[in-house]
Amino acid sequence: MRWLVAIALLLLSSCGGSERLSISEVEVLSVKGDEYPTSAVLRLDVKNSAGAFTLKQCRLRFGIEGRKQVVVTLTEKIKLRRGEQRVTLPIKISIVRNSLTMKLREALAQHDASQIEVDGEWWIRKGLLSKRGVIDSTPIERLLTDEELTRVWSVMDENKK
Repeated sequence: MRWLVAIALLLLSSCGGSERLSISEVEVLSVKGDEYPTSAVLRLDVKNSAGAFTLKQCRLRFGIEGRKQVVVTLTEKIKLRRGEQRVTLPIKISIVRNSLTMKLREALAQHDASQIEVDGEWWIRKGLLSKRGVIDSTPIERLLTDEELTRVWSVMDENKK
């Protein structure tokens, strides 16, 4: 299930809500666990035009048919300054093993974002202000742009196991 890491990294990097980031490069540095990973470390090249902020926490849940099978959690704060930079993104992955997990895996393997749902929450700190955001349950295809989805599929294909 290493391909799940690709979706996690793009969504985690977008957790700043209006603080949209542009990701130019994605690299999976390490994944613990084989078929069902428990953690991963990712590196991405980011362009941040919104100003410096810290992504303090982020938790996303992925599922299919209204039930969540995978939870991805950011394990360390990520500081993003204005401009271009390389960021390391450590995540923890929890996966429920059931028949819906297989459907989720199938949808990802077929690059079918319409069936995959995500919800979650994030906390950022920008200057003296802290902000919490919520992502209501929504299909991934509505959350990501076509360019971001193409990048997700590309990273998944590069990191299949």
